Amino acid sequence: MYLRLLSDVLKDLEVEKKLNAPWQVCVTFSDDDNPDTTFSLKPARIESNMALHALQTDVRVITDNVYARVTAKAGVILESI
Repeated sequence: MYLRLLSDVLKDLEVEKKLNAPWQVCVTFSDDDNPDTTFSLKPARIESNMALHALQTDVRVITDNVYARVTAKAGVILESI
């Protein structure tokens, strides 16, 4: 559920034009003895002329927004149960 909420937040930030590139959640392989889901965030596509600074700005925007937005979306889901 958390990964879905995180993905929704990334899409919201993209739609609101707060990001320079679209970002996606990628489930990654973890150790066989690790039951937790591991993931990374990465730009979905990068234009050839995009500067590193633009991606670094995106990371700041994501970190500044992710906690409050995921918490708000989770609250909406909890209220609907």
